[in-house]
Amino acid sequence: MTVHAGGVTTADGTRVDADCVVLATGSSYPYPAKPDTGDSADSVLRHAETRARRAFPEAVR
Repeated sequence: MTVHAGGVTTADGTRVDADCVVLATGSSYPYPAKPDTGDSADSVLRHAETRARRAFPEAVR
C-alpha cells in the first residue's frame, strides 16, 4: 500500500481516495493488555491461566 495526498493505492493498484487517512500501526502494550501470541486458542488458554492465578494472589509471582 502506498499513502499519498488524497488517499492510498493498494498493492493491486486500486486507488482509494480519502479526505483523511489514519495509519494504525498497532500497539506495544505488554501482555495481558495485548496477547503475546498470534494463535487465538493459545491466547484463550493463557488468559484463563492468568485469571486462575489471580484468583489466588499468593500464586502470582
